[in-house]
Parts: sequence; C-alpha cells; structure tokens
Amino acid sequence: MKSRAERHAIMLAAKQLFAESPLVAVAALSRGDVQTMTKARREFRQRSLRLRKIPNSLCAKALEGSDRNFLRGLFVGQTIVVYPEADSVEDDDPPALAKRLLESLGETPTFHLMGGALNTVPLYPEDFIPLSKMPGSDELRAQVARAIKTPLARTATMLKGPSRAVANALAAPTRKLGRALAAHKDKNLDDNLDDNERTNDAPGE
Repeated sequence: MKSRAERHAIMLAAKQLFAESPLVAVAALSRGDVQTMTKARREFRQRSLRLRKIPNSLCAKALEGSDRNFLRGLFVGQTIVVYPEADSVEDDDPPALAKRLLESLGETPTFHLMGGALNTVPLYPEDFIPLSKMPGSDELRAQVARAIKTPLARTATMLKGPSRAVANALAAPTRKLGRALAAHKDKNLDDNLDDNERTNDAPGE
C-alpha cells in the first residue's frame, strides 16, 4: 500500500497532466492486466501518445476545482488517461491529436472511450470523430486569412459546421498549447507516474 506522501505525489503529477495537456481522453478498461497495458503503452508511444493508469480517487482529487472538473464523473471502475507526449510535433493541432488517439484506441479493443476534454471544452465519445476530421491548425489559420478578404456572407458560410464550443477551443492560441506541453519536458510528471504504473496495473480503485 502506498504511503500518504506517495499518493500525494501521484495526485500532483495527475493535476499537472490535466492542467497542461490540451487534449485529454479517458477510457474504460475491460481488461487491464500487465501484458495488455505494456503492449498498449508501446503502441501508443509510436503515435506520440502517453497512456496512464491512475487511481480514480487521485484523478478526482486532482481535477477538483479545476476547469476540467467535469471529467471527474468519468473515473469509475478501471480507467486510463491518454494524452499527447511533450515532444509531439503536432502538439498544437487538436484534430491530428484526436485522430491519433482514435486510431490507437481502435486497435486496443479492451479500451472503451468514455470522453475527454479539449482545453476546457467537454468532449463526449461521439465528439472525437468530427474533431479528428476538422482542419488542422495551419489550414484554420489559412481560412482566417482568407476570411478577412471575403465578403461577410461567405465568411459566415465558411464558419458553419463544427460545434461552437469545439471551434472556440480550436481558436485558442496554439502557442499556449505548445508552451504547456513543453513544460512536460522536465520529466517530473512522467517520473512521478512511471514510478507507480506497474503497481497501478492491478484493478484500480
């Protein structure tokens, strides 16, 4: 059993993860044995994604009072958290991140997407597919540049489609996302979580 200090360290690492990762997903596990988790972690890393199994009670505590407090209800039973690696080349491109995440989860039938967050916008499982098909950051910037030169009517037409909440989230400064993920490079978060992962591969709290 972990000491109070160890649990506090895990909670702080989880709090940093939830605060700094632009896109976070929560999935339920139908099977979470060591072999399955080790194989999944390796496959997720190939797509520049990290997979963490953190006790539900510590996730709930880490999220309490935050802009992502709405995620607390997802942590029931065995769960995992998926988020982009710090050095991901597309760390400011939520559609690309969502696409890689869906591909990884789709290849792991024991994982079932329950929801997530794009910045402070809640994402239901069905939101990830349209998000993955939206224009990337570069294309969005090009559309904005073109919109400045187009009549108002055409601009309004071009902006129809994505939900307002997701569109607003994608419009957030991409550099802020890059700086947030760059903060992960100090490895404090990964070190704290890596030290406890193998133990947590037993059924969660």
